[in-house]
Amino acid sequence: MSVIQISVFMEDKTGKIASISKLIGDSNVNIFGFDIADTSEGYGIFRLVTSDPEKSAEVLAQKGYTVSKNEVLCIFLENKPGQLSKALSVLADNGISIEYIYAIVESLIVMKVDSMQSARKALEGTGIRTLNMQELLSHIQG
Repeated sequence: MSVIQISVFMEDKTGKIASISKLIGDSNVNIFGFDIADTSEGYGIFRLVTSDPEKSAEVLAQKGYTVSKNEVLCIFLENKPGQLSKALSVLADNGISIEYIYAIVESLIVMKVDSMQSARKALEGTGIRTLNMQELLSHIQG
C-alpha cells in the first residue's frame, strides 16, 4: 500500500485554499503536507497528503470541487547532510523521473514518480525507507 495524495483542481482566487483547508479540518482530518501548482489560466492544483484521503476527497467532492486521488511515493530521510541528494541520485541512476516533489512533516518527502515499484526497489536497496499510508500515520501520530 502506498501513500494516497488528493489533488484538488481550483480557481486561483483569494480564500480558496483557506476554504478547502477548513472543509478538511472541519471533517476532523489532519493535513500533513501540501503543494500548490498554478497554471497561467487562473487555475491551480492543490495537492494534499492527509490523515484520511478518502474522507478528504469525499468532503471536497460533495462541495463541488474536482478531486482526484493519486498514489505517491513517501520516503523518510535521515536528518543529515546529503540525504535528499542521495535519494534523488538513486532515482536518476535508475532512470526514474520525478513529476513533482514536496516535503511534508519532519524529513518526509512525497514525490510522484513514473514507476512506483522500481523507485521503491531502488531506494530500499540503498537503505532509504519508503512508507505506506499506515506507516506514515504511525510515524506522525507517534
